[in-house]
Amino acid sequence: MRTHLKQVRTQGYAVDNSEFQEEVKSVPGPVLAESGHVVAGFSIAGPVYRMHDEVLLRKIIPEVKKQPEKYPNVWVATFKDFESKLDIIN
Repeated sequence: MRTHLKQVRTQGYAVDNSEFQEEVKSVPGPVLAESGHVVAGFSIAGPVYRMHDEVLLRKIIPEVKKQPEKYPNVWVATFKDFESKLDIIN
């Protein structure tokens, strides 16, 4: 568990491969305070059929990794908020 947590901290994101809810995949990331400390988290989630590896690697993960710098004051958003920015095709 500690090794996995270190990996997540280094990467800046995690991947939930339907461990929490069947047929739903998500990529959670941190919300950082100005001090750099994690104060909350957020997640981009969707059905497994839309969140395949190519979408995760090319669109979702890069978006999650840049959230702390890009949207420092954003606390809650929906997948629809990100969908248009990520240009995800059904």
